Amino acid sequence: GGGVSKFEDVAKHESADTASGSRGGDLGWIRRDERGFDPAFLAALRTLHPGELSQPALSSFGYHILRVDAARGDSLHVRHILIPLEPQGKHLEYVESRADTLDKLAAERPDGSVLDTLARALRLPLGHAPPLVGGERMLLGQYMIPDVSVWAFEARVGETSPVIEARPAYYVFRLDSLVPAGTPPLSEIRAQVLDAARLVKKREVAARRAEQIAHELGSARDLTQLAAAHGLTVQKVGPFTRLAPPAILQDNPLAVGAAFGLRPGARSSLIRGATGYALLQCLRRTTADSTAWLKQRDAQRENVLAPTRQARIQAFLAALKTRAKIVDRRKEVFAARSAGS
Repeated sequence: GGGVSKFEDVAKHESADTASGSRGGDLGWIRRDERGFDPAFLAALRTLHPGELSQPALSSFGYHILRVDAARGDSLHVRHILIPLEPQGKHLEYVESRADTLDKLAAERPDGSVLDTLARALRLPLGHAPPLVGGERMLLGQYMIPDVSVWAFEARVGETSPVIEARPAYYVFRLDSLVPAGTPPLSEIRAQVLDAARLVKKREVAARRAEQIAHELGSARDLTQLAAAHGLTVQKVGPFTRLAPPAILQDNPLAVGAAFGLRPGARSSLIRGATGYALLQCLRRTTADSTAWLKQRDAQRENVLAPTRQARIQAFLAALKTRAKIVDRRKEVFAARSAGS
């Protein structure tokens, strides 16, 4: 009791994850193989038992202090406190000084051909950014880098951007090429067209094979024996809920819906998904515990709404930046500083 409340208090005041922090660090129920979570985070989580507190676990977001409140099947009820990796003190001053130096050099040398030389001289890493489409935001891994699209579609090929501050670093971009919108010539996309055609053929073959197997199944009750005859395997999953289906069904919402429409012992028709076909049989069904659900309803609602609120805020800020007129006055600023010194 006391340990839990203390953890909640620390999470509310110290965690960098403000969404879960406001709920005492509560992340709700998480499967041990849940998609969308950092692999290092899940690896640390899988070592814990209910009531156990983790050592600091490093992920791409920073350090996590984890606590498992309860376990049920392959799911865990988890709380965490996030401590981000952020420069402080002299380290922060050093990073900001380097960013100022880079910004000044980029302003004085708008010719992007010297960017590689500057980066090597400052011992900074170089990388290629993914293609950027007008109206979209730049994503580098899991991080959204602001202001890049605003600059890129106003710049000339070969120009360098101002230093852009983002998580988890400062960035300078060079515009290497600019391609007009519209349908590209076949010579540029021939490989993609051929891959798409092959995929269509593979899906047609898979559809015919799935329909043949479903027809042969008929009223037979032994799915395992029939699957083995065709070199397939039957996977037994669950129990699971509508909101937390097993990994094999997460990309097939039609199959999830069909599973909850079956009576015990009943079998579905052939269900097409994004990655293949599914044939389901319901083994047993447990009526939902409405009392338990009502207890966690508010936390569940917050888990669903928090990302939506954040996405709306980001969209609003992106729209403001898109409409804003940005004037690069770095040369004037640095020239004035040089004259003053």
